[in-house]
Amino acid sequence: MTNIDDSWNRLYDILKLYISRISKNPLNYLELHGLTEVVSKLVFFEDALNENDRLAHYTSLENVMKMFDLNHGVPVVRMYNYELANDPEEGKIKPPEWKKLEDKAMNKLFGTLFENEESLKNQVAFDRAFGCSFSSGPCSGVGDDMTYWRLYGNDGQGCSLKLSSLPARGAYKVRYRHRDFSSRSESDRLEDERVAGQLSEFVELAKEAIDCTSEKFRHEAAKLVAGALFRVFYGYYHLIKHIAYEDEQEWRVIVVMPSRDEIRYDTDSPNLVKRYVDGPKLAELLGTDSVITVGPTVPNSTTARDYLNKRVRQEHGMESATVRVSNQSYRIKHFS
Repeated sequence: MTNIDDSWNRLYDILKLYISRISKNPLNYLELHGLTEVVSKLVFFEDALNENDRLAHYTSLENVMKMFDLNHGVPVVRMYNYELANDPEEGKIKPPEWKKLEDKAMNKLFGTLFENEESLKNQVAFDRAFGCSFSSGPCSGVGDDMTYWRLYGNDGQGCSLKLSSLPARGAYKVRYRHRDFSSRSESDRLEDERVAGQLSEFVELAKEAIDCTSEKFRHEAAKLVAGALFRVFYGYYHLIKHIAYEDEQEWRVIVVMPSRDEIRYDTDSPNLVKRYVDGPKLAELLGTDSVITVGPTVPNSTTARDYLNKRVRQEHGMESATVRVSNQSYRIKHFS
C-alpha cells in the first residue's frame, strides 16, 4: 500500500496545480474532475494485521454460489450500499475534530453556493457509500468461528472465505469509539487529530479552488470539490463504529460515491432492490492458506463442499484454496 503521507501530499500538490491553472483561466475549473481519481487512491490509515492473524468474509451460501457462478463473470466480493446496514448509527459516529471540519465545509465553504444542506447532498449523492466487511482473528480459527457464524454466517447456514492476503485496493480495521468520545484513549485521540489535520488542509485548499473560480462557474466548481471532499469525509465515517460492536474486530473495504456506471442492482430478494459495486477479485484473495468453509448448519454440507470445490478449483483455477466443512458443533435455537 502507498505511504499515507505520500498519498495525501499528492492530493495537495494536484489541488495546488489546479488552483494555479484556474487562477490563470476560469475555464480550467473543469480540471477539478480529476480530483475523483486522486481521492480514490488516498490512503486513510496504514493498518496491518498481526503476524498470525487473517481476515475472513462470512456470508450466505447463496451469495458464495453467486460469486463463483460462471455466468456472473470474474468472481468478486460484492460491496453493498450501507443504506441497508443493521447498525442504525452506521456512518454517524463522528470524532468531534472531524465533525467540526465537516460543519465548516457545509456552512462556510458551500453554504452560499447551494440553497440548503439537502440541496448540496443531492448534488453530490451522499448516500452512495458501499463496502464489504471481513472478520479478523487468529489464522487457525477465524474462518470457522462460532461468534462469526451467528453474526454474519446466516446462523451457521452460510459460508466463510478465509483470505490469504489483504485486498489490494486497501482494507482498513474499523475504529471503535464511545458516542461522546469522552473516554477514548490517548492513541485514539492522536489518530483522530492526525486525520483532522489532513482533512483541514484539504478543506482550505478546496476553499481556495472555489474562490479563485470566476463567479460564473463557481457553482459547478463547488460541486466538483464537494464531491471529492465528502468522498473522503464519509470514507472515514464508515470506518468508525460504536464501542458496543468492538468484539466484531471488523475490517472494511470502502468506496464512496462510485460512478453511476459502476453501480449494479441485486433483485434476488423479495420486495427489495439492493445496490452494490464489484469489490475485490477473489483470485487476488484466495491464495495459499486460504480456506472456504461451508457452515455447520448447512443441510447436506458435504455435497455443498464438493460443488464449491469443483467451481473454485477446477472451473476458476483457484487451486490453492481449500474447501471444507465446518468443524463447529452448532444447534439453532427455536423459540415458540
